[in-house]
Formats: sequence, structure tokens, C-alpha cells
Amino acid sequence: MEVHHHAHPTSGATHTASKKWTHYFWEFLMLSLAVFSGFLAENLREHYIEHKRSLELAISLKADLIQDTAIIKNILAFRNNRTDVLDKVLDEIEKPMNLQNDTLLVLAEDELFRRSYFIPETGTYDQIKQAGFLRYFQKELGNALVRYESRRNLAAIQLDMENKFVLENVIILLNKLSNQKFLRYRDKDSVILFGEPLIRKDSAVLSELYGAIRFLQKRNLTYVYTLNDLYFLSRKSIDLLNKEFKLK
Repeated sequence: MEVHHHAHPTSGATHTASKKWTHYFWEFLMLSLAVFSGFLAENLREHYIEHKRSLELAISLKADLIQDTAIIKNILAFRNNRTDVLDKVLDEIEKPMNLQNDTLLVLAEDELFRRSYFIPETGTYDQIKQAGFLRYFQKELGNALVRYESRRNLAAIQLDMENKFVLENVIILLNKLSNQKFLRYRDKDSVILFGEPLIRKDSAVLSELYGAIRFLQKRNLTYVYTLNDLYFLSRKSIDLLNKEFKLK
């Protein structure tokens, strides 16, 4: 009778299987580390690029704000002078008509035709908003910029309202009073007008003009208040940009 023996796995085969399992584990681990390292490097690269771009935008934004600040300062000087002119016009209208300074009333028309527009530099700020870079600014700076934008929009609305009122009310009233021939030829030395007053004295029109200028004076003071707020926010934003991005 033949006896058959079953083959048993040798210890060498077990060692080979174990070796293959650890080999795959280390391959997986190394691959995972390589992917993670690549991901980390890409994140660092993107962070560097975004930080560099934020710095470039901060420098450009500071330049825009410096320009805005200079313009606001000039407009404030213009507006404060307008307050004085309007006060003088009101003082003249309050006088008896035979004592009024007609020249001042005529020149008031020139003053009201002069416009001083605040056109802010918005290009850089718009880029920052559209690209989402505002999130990279610290909260205090971001809030100051948002408030600056809000007050800037308010100033534009106030200016439009004032321009509309001047053109549709004050200028029309002044035209009713002013001698337009004098206004046309006053700078031409060869033309002299005799016997024609500078102002057509009309108490009803003068009274209406007084009320219109009083309203305009209030609008002017409101606009000055907004400009002062804009000036403060602009200077504050510049200081915060200098601090956050270490600008000079």
C-alpha cells in the first residue's frame, strides 16, 4: 500500500508573502507622502502668489487713496469758500433793494456755475473686491475700506441732487434777475452798456432766490460733512495699509 504525504507550505513561502505585504504598504505610504508634499508645496506657492498680489494691490490702493485725499482737501477748500459767498449773497438780498451790491449778485451766478467734482480712483479697490482679496486684509482695514466706499457713494448722490437743484432752481432765478447782455460783454473792453442795470430788481424773485440759496447752503454744509468723513476714512485706510503691509 502506498502512503501519500500532503505537502506543507514551507517557512520560506510564508516569509515571501509577508515581504510582499510590507512592500505594498511602504509603496502606498511613499506615494501618499509624495502627493501630500505636492499638495503642500502647491498651497505654499499659491499662498506666496496671493500674498505678493495682495501687497501689489495694497501699494496701488494706497496711491489711489493719497490722490483721493488730495482732491478731497481741495474740494473742501472750494466748498468752504462757497459757504462764504452764499452768506454774502444772503446778506445783500436782506438789504433794501437800493442798497444792494448788484455786482455781487451777478457774480454769484458765476460761483454757482463753477463745479468741483470729486471723482475717486476706484480701479484698484474694484479689483480687490472682484478678486476676493478683501478677505486677506485685516478686519479693521476691511471695515474702513467698506465704510469709505459707502460714504463715497453717498457723496455722489448728494452732489447729483445739488447739481439738479442748482440748474433747475437757483440758476433760473438768477437768470431772471441778471442782465444777460452785461454778462455777455463784460469781458470785452470795447463794449460799454449805458443805462442798463446789472440786476432787474424784483422783490418776489429776490425772495424766492433767498429761499433757494438758503436750501443750497444747507446742502453745501451736508456735502462738506460727508467730505470731511471721507477725508478721515481715507487717511485712516492709508495708515492701516502702512501698518498691515509695512509700507512707507
